[in-house]
Amino acid sequence: MPFQRGRPNSRYRFDRRSAEEGGSGEGIRVVRISPGRGGGGGGVGVGAGVGNYNRGGGGTYRGARGGGGDGFSGFRGRGGIEKRGHPRRGGANFANISPGRVNLIADNIRPNADEERWFKVTVVFGVKYDRAWLLESLQAHLSRSFIPFMWRTEQRNCFFYVKEKKSTALEYSKVASKIACPDGQKLMINVTEVREPVVPVLDDEAKQALRQSLSRRYLQVTKALDLSSLKSDTELAGSGLYLPLNKPNVVTAVLELLSQIPNLELAVLNLSENQLDSLTPFAPLLERLAPFLTTVDLRANRLRTVEDLSSLRACQELRSIRLENNPVSVRFSDTCTALKGMCPKLEKLNDRDVLMQRQDGGTLPQATLGYFPNDDIKVAVINYLKNYYSILDSGERSRLLPYYTEHAKLTLSTASPPSAMNHHKSLNCYIGLSRNLKYLESNRSKAESLVQRGRLQCVSALEKLPTTSHLLNSMRVDVPVNSDKAALIFVTGLFIELTPGRDGGDSQDKTLRTFSRTLVLVPVPGSEAGMQIHADDFYITHVSHQGAEWFRKQNASAAASATTSATLQELPAAAKEAMVTEFAAKSGMNAEFSRQCLNEFGWDFDMAASKFAQLKAEGKIPPEAFQNTLSRDQLQSRCTFANGRPGWRDLPCSPPYSPGYNLPPGTFLPVLYSNQGCQLISTMKWGLVPSWVGRDTSNFTLNMSNARVETLMEKASFRNLLLNGRRCVLLCEGFYEWKRPKLGPGGQKQAYFFHPPGWLERDCGEKPPNLMFIAALFDVHQGMPGEPDLYSFTVITVPASETVSDIHDRMPAILQTADEITDWLQSDNPKRALACLRSVTDICFYAVSSHVNSTRNNDKLCLQPVKLESRPVLYSNQGCQLISTMKWGLVPSWVGRDTSNFTLNMSNARVETLMEKASFRNLLLNGRRCVLLCEGFYEWKRPKLGPGGQKQAYFFHPPGWLERDCGEKPPNLMFIAALFDVHQG
Repeated sequence: MPFQRGRPNSRYRFDRRSAEEGGSGEGIRVVRISPGRGGGGGGVGVGAGVGNYNRGGGGTYRGARGGGGDGFSGFRGRGGIEKRGHPRRGGANFANISPGRVNLIADNIRPNADEERWFKVTVVFGVKYDRAWLLESLQAHLSRSFIPFMWRTEQRNCFFYVKEKKSTALEYSKVASKIACPDGQKLMINVTEVREPVVPVLDDEAKQALRQSLSRRYLQVTKALDLSSLKSDTELAGSGLYLPLNKPNVVTAVLELLSQIPNLELAVLNLSENQLDSLTPFAPLLERLAPFLTTVDLRANRLRTVEDLSSLRACQELRSIRLENNPVSVRFSDTCTALKGMCPKLEKLNDRDVLMQRQDGGTLPQATLGYFPNDDIKVAVINYLKNYYSILDSGERSRLLPYYTEHAKLTLSTASPPSAMNHHKSLNCYIGLSRNLKYLESNRSKAESLVQRGRLQCVSALEKLPTTSHLLNSMRVDVPVNSDKAALIFVTGLFIELTPGRDGGDSQDKTLRTFSRTLVLVPVPGSEAGMQIHADDFYITHVSHQGAEWFRKQNASAAASATTSATLQELPAAAKEAMVTEFAAKSGMNAEFSRQCLNEFGWDFDMAASKFAQLKAEGKIPPEAFQNTLSRDQLQSRCTFANGRPGWRDLPCSPPYSPGYNLPPGTFLPVLYSNQGCQLISTMKWGLVPSWVGRDTSNFTLNMSNARVETLMEKASFRNLLLNGRRCVLLCEGFYEWKRPKLGPGGQKQAYFFHPPGWLERDCGEKPPNLMFIAALFDVHQGMPGEPDLYSFTVITVPASETVSDIHDRMPAILQTADEITDWLQSDNPKRALACLRSVTDICFYAVSSHVNSTRNNDKLCLQPVKLESRPVLYSNQGCQLISTMKWGLVPSWVGRDTSNFTLNMSNARVETLMEKASFRNLLLNGRRCVLLCEGFYEWKRPKLGPGGQKQAYFFHPPGWLERDCGEKPPNLMFIAALFDVHQG
């Protein structure tokens, strides 16, 4: 039926607006939408997320004109709806309407006029009048009684709050002119609508009223305190007090009053209907009541995650918790499991029995590495897989054709976990064939085209993949289903991806990967393989930390290598780094000497450890081998402040601690933090994973490695950590920063290492090195069932100081004194903690080589200083020929002295334009010509699209350069014509 404004039985409401006009109608605003059918009459143009709409003959939306009917997204008017942004007769135009901004939501957008709302009544210059006289005068002129809530004075005005209908609230302004003031002035009253009253710090009178309310709400018989819906307390309202329990000032007052009660023993605590979003403010009360508290009622609040309930950990005697009408109770099973872990004696959740029993000291069944129905199937499948993978790794993958049926199907998919994106080699070589439905959901045709059908397509797809070397001893095979017609096989394991080396030649880059395959095998008597693959689901991803650790142990153990069915000639870089980390931890040597020791003994871990023990006993290991970068002992010694030497706590989520020279986000770094008054050092993951993220973090890709100090109090993720004391200090010897270059040759950014003063002259003996203390925030994320909680942190950055600003516009917030570190970690005053975060100038830096640009490089070469070189050129000066080094990349003399905004690339000049462009013509005519001296130059050939997509570099040199005599005869040089200029700085 047609829309009719004001019709009683209409399921739609409209409110007049005068912002726009459509046709001959008037502007209207949709307040509520219910499913229905559009009709005829004056058209309505609807704009998503826009408060004003047009009504009239046709109506408009963003300049497009609708027809004569009414149309809404999801509903159809008589004339229809045009979905592609073109007007169509009888409908509304919906051009790129964003669903997230649709403003067609329920009643609370624009409340009824009959609903009671909060209004702030301000008496202008009211401080000069007696409060009692003002209230009595208002009462006398109003046709009703009223309750003034939260009376306060502010400068020369006084104000209070009332909860009334809008029509009656406006009467305060109207009656003001009727009141005769003692000083003869006219009384002025302003009325404004507010969300709710502001609750200040409670004075003694308010605390006394609150004390009486708490006394009434306490039941001595059951030892129960009922704090439910405190803001609706009638006695407090009668006193003009509005005290919602989710306001900090109210919580502080309640805790203060309860702390004054000696021997308080509560068994039941009711906090329901208070719009609480966390129990952290009630932590002191819960800790005090922990021995006695058995029941907590938290219904009808806004508790979202289990982390919001973390304060209940102190209540080990809890038997019952009520959480109905809270977001956290939606996933009842997960919440139940988490709360049972916090409170072992919990029996009821939401009045339902908690059936899960916590078993202390129990053991899990022994895992079975591979399942086969019988030995015959085991022998047949293993032999089949051995032959299959030997051909797959041989490079002649066309020989796999007999291993697939005529109608076989193969799908390949890949994905990178967020934690792996910064420090693993990319999976780009697999993306072209990847059928990851998460990213192809809107492109079903492409998803269908990535299914390889038939043996020829299946094998052709495998031939496009990089060369591999599968580790047969890493594979786990399960055959859960087997019959005479088919067998279902699951295969997981590791393989080494072999790609051409970056330096060219015959070298190869080797990368350890994880794979998983689901195969459907059908018996084919008489075929070459005896069985053929009818369906192949192939998944490839980065190797996990556990996988790399397993691989290292397998190659370090002689027993494991004796049972392997496939050997590897050289370990991949990831496995070597894992071995270096463990060897350094066990031997006490630094990473450089640990790597040298393992390399000398062929990366045999046990042999290297045995030889190390022998040489150490003989005193043949030099002292510099033990000069480690930030060992555990050095960290603890350097962090010994007023509270004494901090302890070391190994977190279950963290790998063994190992220092490094190049540690990017995603790695675990040592941080100093405070726990119940004690200072501890633990390794946490760099890159914050907030506690509010769901247990499955595979879809969490937000980069939270840094946090700007300017937004700490604006963003809830950081503000809650700051206020709740989750502050820590990153311990390091320095950090790297990259200066992004102006456009020029190569366009490469230059890395710099920033360190504390005196770091280069540090004593590597008994005295620990100078440390850098960087302010950070940390959080604890609850993992999947059976997984440890993840501790992660984010580094706080501040605007760069004068020392750093030439390199970068930001820098870490460095704490320089013991007092600053203590205030940051332990201060209960957030303002005092924030005062410690500032830009410092007392910092040194130097340029380092591009070796640090790759996160795979983690050795001492990352700190190798470099001299930023210029280029040697030959030029003439007053008839004499001279050689000097000049910067490659012309900065013309006409550029202003400040060249910070000069980004023009003038590294090359075309000979065809020398006389056309004034910058080059003037140099040519004025004799500013020179010759670049070099032995050759590089050029890159950009490849056609293909695997890897890397461009190929070539070196051009003079004839005879390769056969040059390096003795007395100098090498052949290349002389390249150039132009130069002198810029006044």
